[in-house]
Amino acid sequence: KKEKPDGAVFSLKYTHSKWLQAGSADLGMELAVKHVKEGELDMPINLIPEVVVLDPTHNIEVSRKFAEENRHRFHSAVVGGLSSGPAMRYSTVFQELGIESPIIAVPGTAGALSDASKYPNFFRTIQSDGLLARAFAFMVNTFQWKNVCMMYENGPYPIGQYNDIKVGFDNLGIEITNEEEYRIFPVNFYKDREIFQPEVLEGFNAMRRSKCRVHYFAAFPLSYKAIAELKYDLGFWGKEYVIVGTHFMTMSDYKSKLQQKKIEAVFEGSIAAMAPFYVGQKGAGIYNQLVQMNNGLQPNLFATYIYDCFLAYAYAVRYCIDQGLDYENPKDIHKAMYKISFEGAIGTFKVIGGETNDRSPVGFNIVNIVGGRQVEIGKYAPNDNIVLTFSQDPVFSNGKSIPPPDIAEDDLECPYFEHDKEINYWDRQELFIMSAYCIVSGCLVCALMFK
Repeated sequence: KKEKPDGAVFSLKYTHSKWLQAGSADLGMELAVKHVKEGELDMPINLIPEVVVLDPTHNIEVSRKFAEENRHRFHSAVVGGLSSGPAMRYSTVFQELGIESPIIAVPGTAGALSDASKYPNFFRTIQSDGLLARAFAFMVNTFQWKNVCMMYENGPYPIGQYNDIKVGFDNLGIEITNEEEYRIFPVNFYKDREIFQPEVLEGFNAMRRSKCRVHYFAAFPLSYKAIAELKYDLGFWGKEYVIVGTHFMTMSDYKSKLQQKKIEAVFEGSIAAMAPFYVGQKGAGIYNQLVQMNNGLQPNLFATYIYDCFLAYAYAVRYCIDQGLDYENPKDIHKAMYKISFEGAIGTFKVIGGETNDRSPVGFNIVNIVGGRQVEIGKYAPNDNIVLTFSQDPVFSNGKSIPPPDIAEDDLECPYFEHDKEINYWDRQELFIMSAYCIVSGCLVCALMFK
């Protein structure tokens, strides 16, 4: 806390995860603080941020202990980068402990967080996976695909994303082909991918046998590269296949030329609904400033959303001041969140209210991977009569703009699985062990001979 000459006292709690910080998302926080200090809201106080790290790997017990030990540090709100799982945990813990501070967060996109009756103190500046699922379903329906193969990681967020998308598909009569066969059992995509994990291989083989061309993966954005490499090694790429999805923001920063070749080959011709980096003229200006702050490079997708997080809190504080409320009282800040409206980096921010504390939707960009680059080809705007519009035709993996059929007439090509050969992980492991045994034995024999 710092006291200003006018007597105003203020303290901000800002939370972040390490991967957001490393990914340049925190630049959005820095820019928002700068703009408020320079008079964005003409406020008589200066916002001084204090960083409170809430580790996204915390389980509910650790989260509760942290909140209990630091509850004196939560004053009027908690602002910053909480992903879906931690956002659910901390929102639940705050309610249990009677901590009334609103949580204004990003990138917590899980559809479950839209339920204001269950998470009454949770607000977010990013759009929910539930809304994104509807955009995705509209896109698939536009191409007249009625069958989609889906694989999803075994974890709360990917399973939640899968459920959101399944609801969107059900509403439009789209089937998810043999859904239970395609579940990805625990595979750590953040480290060395386990190529011979039997359940994953069998899932891919089941996808090939179904003759379904259209593949979707409910997974963390960071997993997309690992999945793409695996698809390449198994032969799932080229004109036979189409990837549709929501997380293609990880198409840069390759580890090697070989990885780049694999990922670009698999994603070529894919199409996705993505959250926009910015909306409107003001948003474009904010985005350009973030690019400059990031040494001319595209910042993390969440940078602009964290910018809006901070501004939402600042506008709530300003509303309390104008209305004679106590801006250090969590209840007053909570009330103010339903009253404010402002132009931020992602268009107009306004809380819907009622059954949800989500922001009013601003829509999504439709992007197409062409020549290894993301090309924006359309918009999904849920507030318009025509919700899905295209500015140019997509180019699919077959090099054509006409959507390929969702089901192939002939068997799909996939050299790894040709002749439907049996996948036996243990045969491969035994072969490796026997090979290693022979090499070690040979070395020992040679050592004894020359001793």
